[in-house]
Amino acid sequence: MGVERTTVVVLTGDDLGDILETVVRRVMAEHSPANDPQVAWDSKQLADVLGVSVRSIPTLVSRDGLPHRRLGRLYRFMPGEVRGWLQARPTTERRRRAVARLKAV
Repeated sequence: MGVERTTVVVLTGDDLGDILETVVRRVMAEHSPANDPQVAWDSKQLADVLGVSVRSIPTLVSRDGLPHRRLGRLYRFMPGEVRGWLQARPTTERRRRAVARLKAV
């Protein structure tokens, strides 16, 4: 018969807090609406991701063909369509940063 061993781990309050914070962040990231390809962004959310002002979004729609949906006066943007639109455009440093931020979302 083998000897059964038990490992005891002693955690301080700070250690436990760090572990819980890490777990909560991972769970929140996995269940974030931003990670759901079916959830559309509004103009504010898209402006934050692209690093532009909210007032520039209608210009991107009308002049540059940013893919969107209209709900009355409101614009909605599908993350996958925005990602494809950005990747299809000529590359500039600003666009590279926007694509990187989209990948992180």
